[in-house]
Amino acid sequence: MRRLIAGSITGLVTFLFLVAWHLTAFMPPVQAYAVAGLVAAAGAMFWPLVVGLLFAGRARARRREIQRAVDRQLAGQAEHEAPPKQD
Repeated sequence: MRRLIAGSITGLVTFLFLVAWHLTAFMPPVQAYAVAGLVAAAGAMFWPLVVGLLFAGRARARRREIQRAVDRQLAGQAEHEAPPKQD
């Protein structure tokens, strides 16, 4: 599945670059294809890093949320189980 996503993303980036080259003609065709290939290769290499960072942030937020819930439950238990104060 990851390879399919990577191929789709890099193919889309390459296509968009080549369409932009075709519309503007800002460089010769050989250079445009070379740059498109390099951009696609870089995208294929770095997309797992970007996705991993996004997932790591979500996992960190979820752990914080779970820890807050546990802290609330423990605080609630401590209030109910506390022995009565003696004067």
